Amino acid sequence: MDDGGFCRFWKIKRIFATIKCEFVMKKIVIVGCGKLANIVANASLQGLLPEYEIVGVYSRSMEKAASLAEKICKGGYDCKAVASWSELLALHPDYLVETASPAAMYECALPALKQGVSIVTLSIGAFADDDFYDEVPRTARENNTHAYIVSGA
Repeated sequence: MDDGGFCRFWKIKRIFATIKCEFVMKKIVIVGCGKLANIVANASLQGLLPEYEIVGVYSRSMEKAASLAEKICKGGYDCKAVASWSELLALHPDYLVETASPAAMYECALPALKQGVSIVTLSIGAFADDDFYDEVPRTARENNTHAYIVSGA
């Protein structure tokens, strides 16, 4: 009986066992702290987004932002409620998830993309503006980022 295959298997297994793989969570920040933001937060807390960590939330209502951040923190994440765009982007997220409104999308998309943060927006209405529709993908390409457009409705 030839057990060469068996021995090769164990040798390969030992090699892979010695390689340390570092898993890096992607950081997410959320703009808007209403119903859609809570759906995203719940998905994360239920383990449906295992490769992502929500590190910050922003809302015009600091009370709503604090409430959502507290909920996320109770799930084991270190999430901050912030009072400004600059504070939000200072958290160095990989993705900004916009769940607020087309007006919020206008305000946050280009600054985020220019800082190397990809965006995921549920407010597709902002793209009815032809200039904005052209400027977002151009800015994303120039900054090696992406703009993902999904519908929250």
